Amino acid sequence: MRLSSKIKAAVALFNLAAALHAARTGRTVGRFCGVPYDFTPPTPARVRDRLWNERDRAILTPPLFGAGWSVNLAEVLRRIGLLLPPEEEAADEDGKRAD
Repeated sequence: MRLSSKIKAAVALFNLAAALHAARTGRTVGRFCGVPYDFTPPTPARVRDRLWNERDRAILTPPLFGAGWSVNLAEVLRRIGLLLPPEEEAADEDGKRAD
């Protein structure tokens, strides 16, 4: 068995264990072994909040669905210099560059 297959199997087993924990406790959102989980159906607002949240400086956000973390793509692009911080974007739109 290749390493990537072992990692996929471990992630799948952990998600199954987290789902069983959620069912046993009756909580669809919480933490299992220190890892956040969220088994509520995704909504458009939550997709935007977890995957593209310009107000949040965190790269890792709570999961969109399942156990683990989601990646805030807006913050990743901001840190590598492809996206301006929100306050600089607002200044550019007003025609007043904050230097």
